[in-house]
Amino acid sequence: MLDIFSNAALTSQERLTKRCTAEVKKLGVPYDVERNGTVTVHGSLDLRNRKLRRLPELSGCVVEGDFLCGDNQLTSLKGAPKAVKGNFDCSGNNLTSLSGGPEEVGGGYGCARNFLADLKSTPRVVASMDCSGNNLLTLAGAPEIVHGDFTCDKTPICNLALGPDEVGGIFSVTGGHLETLKYAPEKFGCLVTDFGTFHAADEIPEQLGGKPPQPAAPPASPPSKEDAESGVALDTAIHVRHPLSLVRKK
Repeated sequence: MLDIFSNAALTSQERLTKRCTAEVKKLGVPYDVERNGTVTVHGSLDLRNRKLRRLPELSGCVVEGDFLCGDNQLTSLKGAPKAVKGNFDCSGNNLTSLSGGPEEVGGGYGCARNFLADLKSTPRVVASMDCSGNNLLTLAGAPEIVHGDFTCDKTPICNLALGPDEVGGIFSVTGGHLETLKYAPEKFGCLVTDFGTFHAADEIPEQLGGKPPQPAAPPASPPSKEDAESGVALDTAIHVRHPLSLVRKK
């Protein structure tokens, strides 16, 4: 039984490799087929402005450069490469979901100007991200770590819940319906909002969701009369324990 399933899986992989190879040949980009059947594309694939309604079958590919499919008429990312080592951009389409997109992106991830309600199916870590101009109601599914800028302007989100845990560059969320900064990440390079610009989490005012300031430690109170007398008595006792008159002379 296991052998049957293994052969079926192998045949399925072979079919996928054959389809991917045929599509890459049409695009005129150099490639290699790895032992596991993955098609490695040497260079970038630029499919922008081609009035595409669907992507060619490239889901068995790893693109070493950029994969650009913006400004088309795509309603799905089905067929996208499984990994893109450079930038991935699908901005300016009719996407309502990022399902089917690459699982790994080494560069920036662009998905602006679509109809996305969330950011599910994005990689866990990206170099940068632009999800502006979408119908976002939540940041659910956003990358956990964005090394550079995270741009989320002109969307209807009202808070930053479920957004990135860390943004190394500028976290921009302007021109929308943001009501609070309560769920802003602890780590960011700069947070740019309609409320103002902040360079650290502790700069966010409490009324906007920032943490309340930590109370200062109370000043040390002077010792009481009893404590002072006890200290003098103890000091005296220590000093008279071995009076000089009892120290043997050599």
